[in-house]
Amino acid sequence: MKLVMSSLVTLAAFTFLASTASAEDQRKGDPYTLSECAISSEALGSMGEPITLIHDGREIKFCCSGCPPRFEKDPAQYLSKIDEKIIEQQTSYYPLTTDVVTDAALGKDAVDFVYFNRLVRFANPDSVAKFEKDAATHLAKLDDAVIAKQKDSYPLDACPIGGHKLGESGEPVNVVIANRLVRLCCE
Repeated sequence: MKLVMSSLVTLAAFTFLASTASAEDQRKGDPYTLSECAISSEALGSMGEPITLIHDGREIKFCCSGCPPRFEKDPAQYLSKIDEKIIEQQTSYYPLTTDVVTDAALGKDAVDFVYFNRLVRFANPDSVAKFEKDAATHLAKLDDAVIAKQKDSYPLDACPIGGHKLGESGEPVNVVIANRLVRLCCE
């Protein structure tokens, strides 16, 4: 759990940093939270600084400069593999037992959908299109559910970025990344 929390803390820090990239190169949604290369499955950092690519607004990370060209040749194939790993990574933290759009119960045929590196679950495929029409509203509802479910058992008592005790500078700021709560001491 320490490795996952450490990774999320690092991702939270980067989420709050200003980006100098052009609008087409900016990440939409959640950062890439997997610890391995999207192509080779090698550990990120095992071959030097990871390479980051923004594909249609989605952040993807690679172990070396040889992997992004392979990804670009067949993005659908690799995105499918990435999505499987993201679903596996985030399912246990998913806070809802109902469809975020319709409030219908998530049954055995629930649809797992990865939206810009974030798992969203639906009761049926029709909800996906409805979700995409107003993703911000539905993600806010999902964020609220993550916060409500994880706040009381949050494992840290200090800000992972500033180091200040949570609550020392006012009400902590709640950030949700990959369906996990990260609490910060201040804006």
